[in-house]
Amino acid sequence: MAAIAKVYQSLPDEEKADCVILAGNYGQAGAVDFYGPKYGLPRAVSDHMTYYLWGTGNGSGEVVLTIGYSREKLEPLFHRVDYAATIESEHAVESKLTIFVCRKPRTDLREAWEKHGVKL
Repeated sequence: MAAIAKVYQSLPDEEKADCVILAGNYGQAGAVDFYGPKYGLPRAVSDHMTYYLWGTGNGSGEVVLTIGYSREKLEPLFHRVDYAATIESEHAVESKLTIFVCRKPRTDLREAWEKHGVKL
């Protein structure tokens, strides 16, 4: 969680205020939601299973911090995809997760979510 928080805290204040944390699955999203308040993180969103039903959160989707997605899945959705960090743990089920900061979405996050789900 410290790696996610470090990336989030490195964003300019105006981007932090509008940032969406998008997790690749409900386990990652749940970890952000459980541990994140300690680090000042916003609630995570995920299109995985029933987490999808909770929607896109409060951010606009203009800045999206992603956990557990590949660059190849993100580039069709955003004009800018910047590598931010890698989380590695020998004790976790998912031992290596990449964090990207995505900007300039090619489509409106809320609209895509409502019509089709993100389906990353």
